[in-house]
Amino acid sequence: MDSCLCTGANWSNAAAIMTAVAALLTVVFTTLINRKKLAMQGFAVHRMDWIKEVRQMIGDFACEYIKGEEKDKDKMFMLQTRIGLFMRQNEEDYHKLLAHMTLCRENAYNELDYELLMLYSTYVLNRVWRRMMLEGKGKLLLSNKRIVELVNRETASLKALVDKKEEEKKNKGK
Repeated sequence: MDSCLCTGANWSNAAAIMTAVAALLTVVFTTLINRKKLAMQGFAVHRMDWIKEVRQMIGDFACEYIKGEEKDKDKMFMLQTRIGLFMRQNEEDYHKLLAHMTLCRENAYNELDYELLMLYSTYVLNRVWRRMMLEGKGKLLLSNKRIVELVNRETASLKALVDKKEEEKKNKGK
């Protein structure tokens, strides 16, 4: 009977080893998740600052634009350049906003262009806010592609307003 591997001592040793391995895995995974959460909290603070700064600059740009003939094009160019430095180069929505800012800076004020400026700005800022909220709600382990899909779904109604206003401008130009 002593040669049996199924003794109480062997089971106790196996249980102790399994408990130790489980505890070690728990510590490792908890550490990794906490590091990711801390990193995302840091990103969230920076994104909130980003939103605040970009919103302020866009507001200053819009205030200058509505002055009409008295607008300061140099100031608008400086604001647009600073806003451009905050934008990622691979984001189509950022390009649309910056291109529309150029149009506003170079042309006389009109209500439709002002409305589009506000819609583009709101859309860009809303997308950043939504992304930050998703990442902060424990969606940390999702791929960037999946986060973009969720942000697209959550901002679809605002995107529809932008598309509708673009179509209105296009039809007005005919």
